[in-house]
Amino acid sequence: MMTPLARTLGVSVILASTCFEAIGQLSFKRAADGPPSHSAAHHPLPKTQNGIAAALTNWRWVLLGYLGFIADGLLWSAALYYLDISVAHPIGSLVFVVVAIASKIFLHEHITPKRWLGISLILIGSAIVALN
Repeated sequence: MMTPLARTLGVSVILASTCFEAIGQLSFKRAADGPPSHSAAHHPLPKTQNGIAAALTNWRWVLLGYLGFIADGLLWSAALYYLDISVAHPIGSLVFVVVAIASKIFLHEHITPKRWLGISLILIGSAIVALN
């Protein structure tokens, strides 16, 4: 049985993990959306090749993305010391909300009401599992 302190520590570590995962996701998106090399702008390539060129050109964002995911993985492993995975995983779904809000703030993405509804349904289901 989990103690209240272990549960609190585990949830706190998952929240930190979620923030680092969001940093990783946003960094990869920033790398892909950034302008590719100057020469690639004058020679149109298929979207996939432009995305790869942009990611290679914006390697600092890619590196930040990997660092975010490394920190996420380390914190996630620490959280599993305190929590059962059947509790931790649903709580980890908070990343959907964090990424949506962060992408709206930092990347100026439009989030439709249907997307918010979907995110809400995921969270409701996760809360039911986590609290059960």
